[in-house]
Amino acid sequence: MSNVIAYQNPGSAEVLKPVTRDLGLLGPGEIHLRQTVIGVNYIDVYHRNGIYALPLPAVPGVEAVGFIEAVGEDITGPQQRRSSDLCGIAGWQLCAGADHTGVHGDQTATGTG
Repeated sequence: MSNVIAYQNPGSAEVLKPVTRDLGLLGPGEIHLRQTVIGVNYIDVYHRNGIYALPLPAVPGVEAVGFIEAVGEDITGPQQRRSSDLCGIAGWQLCAGADHTGVHGDQTATGTG
């Protein structure tokens, strides 16, 4: 389970509500990430207030850093990931408003921790 900040409709910061979501099973090439730090950017505000609309309900946030907790099948080569690796995501992967998330391994960067 993951605690997330989500919204059902665009609006001011008051539309952001805490909810719990199931991460589901890992698919091929995916990882589960326990996020420890997130970035808040203008694009997150634009998404939330509807300037750049997202499919609803939405979990805002496009930057996060955390630790890999589970690795799906077929993650090999340059995107090889292991549990406990420090990992970052940035870009159009919308999920930083969560304490845990599932992302594709090729949309991450790892470092030493």
